[in-house]
Amino acid sequence: MRSLDGWVIDANVANKWYLRDEDLLAQADAIRTAVQDRSVLSVCPHVARHEVANTMAVAYRGGRISRERAVASLASFLATGLSNDGDADWLVSEAAEIAMELPVFINDAVYIALADRLGVQCVTADRKLYDAVSHRFPLVHWLGDIPVP
Repeated sequence: MRSLDGWVIDANVANKWYLRDEDLLAQADAIRTAVQDRSVLSVCPHVARHEVANTMAVAYRGGRISRERAVASLASFLATGLSNDGDADWLVSEAAEIAMELPVFINDAVYIALADRLGVQCVTADRKLYDAVSHRFPLVHWLGDIPVP
């Protein structure tokens, strides 16, 4: 098994840092602490920026959070420096291969491709994604299985 010294963090995990009515908050907070402490190498593909922004906009429109909180949450995520400014062609190509092989969207496959290329773990809060890919990519972990200190 690969070391947990590095993580590719799915946007659905990062969203839990800002949406406090979600499940698995203790696990998400443990990852956030590791990111803030820089105790592990952590990264997200470029698409994470869009996914977090979309989630904050939907949460605002749905009345879950205020407009100010949505804006501040997105700014906080962007300030982490986790997300790439852009994705390399190899990452898009490798993600497309995964999406053609397994029943996943390219937006999800890009996290897996990045983790695979970097030789690190990928953590997701999407149980369906985990179930669809973990047999082929054991580097993918479901957030619910992350130990809480």
